[in-house]
Amino acid sequence: MAVSPTNSFTAPPPIISRSRAFKLASDCNSSESSTLLCNFLRQEGVQSIDARGNTLLHFLAMYGNLSAFKMLLGDGILTNEDLAKGNKKGDTALHEAAKLGQKEIMEVLLEYERDLVMVSNNSEETPLFTAASGGKKEVFDLLIKDGRIHSDHYVMARTDGSTVLHAAIMEEYFSELTFLSFQ
Repeated sequence: MAVSPTNSFTAPPPIISRSRAFKLASDCNSSESSTLLCNFLRQEGVQSIDARGNTLLHFLAMYGNLSAFKMLLGDGILTNEDLAKGNKKGDTALHEAAKLGQKEIMEVLLEYERDLVMVSNNSEETPLFTAASGGKKEVFDLLIKDGRIHSDHYVMARTDGSTVLHAAIMEEYFSELTFLSFQ
């Protein structure tokens, strides 16, 4: 009679490919996709998954995948360093959320790490500058109301002297200029 060996170890979660992780990032309504993304980040860490240097966090921010962000932050998978990681342009996930008006993503990220609002990309643009250049009023207001930004603070301008007002004008968001007032 053959003796069947007992296997007492638990198999690790299945490894998913980077392309599959990219696709799962856009699936905002599935807890299964969030779980798989958490497993991917546990195994792979926060690293570039495309030619532009975007990480999975950039794509989660772009697609507005709030449930995945909440799970990743709640499970302690992400560090402050992970959240501040930029792509080749230096844009963080917060920059991407600001650019696309993903206010709920920004709220969750800033609740976890308020200092992200101060991170500049390679062009010395903060998420506030990015929101102004994209005409994203709700996002801009959220960043201003954070309490860390004042009209004379360096986050209002790039090192070349361009301000958030310049950014809005250059991108022709004239009607949105009224939101560029500070108390």
